[in-house]
Amino acid sequence: MTQALIYVFGAPDYILRVLVADVGEYEQFQTNKLLRIRGVSRTISHQTMKLVKQEW
Repeated sequence: MTQALIYVFGAPDYILRVLVADVGEYEQFQTNKLLRIRGVSRTISHQTMKLVKQEW
């Protein structure tokens, strides 16, 4: 499920990339796992529209 956790400068502090089957699975992940981690007070979510390029 978790693909990458990236610590970045500025806001947001972290970018967590996850791979889920659908929006319902993401909602379960966010509600039952992510928001239960001590120190996680809020999240901002973005869905990928399409993969443009995978390898750099």
